[in-house]
Amino acid sequence: MNSFRLINTLQDFKDFARNWKTKEFSFDTEFTSLSFMKQRLIGMSMYNPDEGDPVFIQFNFEDTYTTKDKDPNGGRKKVDVVHNYIKSDAINFEDAKPYLLELFDNAECVCANAKVEWKIFFKYGISNWRIKDDVNLMSYLLNVDTPNGLKDNAKTELNADMPSYEETVGQKPGNINWNVVDWYEYGKYGARDAWATWELRQKFEPRIAEFKALEKCYRGLEIPLTYEVATSEMAGVEIDVNY
Repeated sequence: MNSFRLINTLQDFKDFARNWKTKEFSFDTEFTSLSFMKQRLIGMSMYNPDEGDPVFIQFNFEDTYTTKDKDPNGGRKKVDVVHNYIKSDAINFEDAKPYLLELFDNAECVCANAKVEWKIFFKYGISNWRIKDDVNLMSYLLNVDTPNGLKDNAKTELNADMPSYEETVGQKPGNINWNVVDWYEYGKYGARDAWATWELRQKFEPRIAEFKALEKCYRGLEIPLTYEVATSEMAGVEIDVNY
């Protein structure tokens, strides 16, 4: 990926949405936590080469992080202090939602991890799209003995060195001080994920098609099951507390 577009104002997003034509594209989301219940959407990236460079769309969000500070009561040990972070200079998701619903209406989407993308977009009220391909799943079906993550595949298949999330934010995930994050580099990270997802699908799709039984399993079993697994994970399991 040579360049990308960062969209962080509502007007720029409206213009982008009006000009976007295709109903098949890759997309990837960034969020605050791996825990579904705690996740807050930070931004999303989209790519189809017919639409130009990959884009990263930045949303407003809130999160907390913890630091070790002096004990205000004079104790010798440092104590955990929780800080609130509010990003307010980007796009409010609810303002963008009507345009996202139109962009995703009957869209066929290519994801790196479709289950994760389906869950967070369902949480935010956007479930009018279909999973076309899941490149991590495709990679696994083609070779179960090799690493199947997006960045591993980008290295081996696209000769692309992609920085890790930790390298991008300069901190360990799980307790991030967003005040010190470089949002341009963060956007580039997200856009690169969407680009790699699309390009890897172009590599894997013909290989899957060479094996009719494998293609039937992938299209007829694995992709449909993604929705079911995602739905069961969101619903959770009821526990008899008294028992």
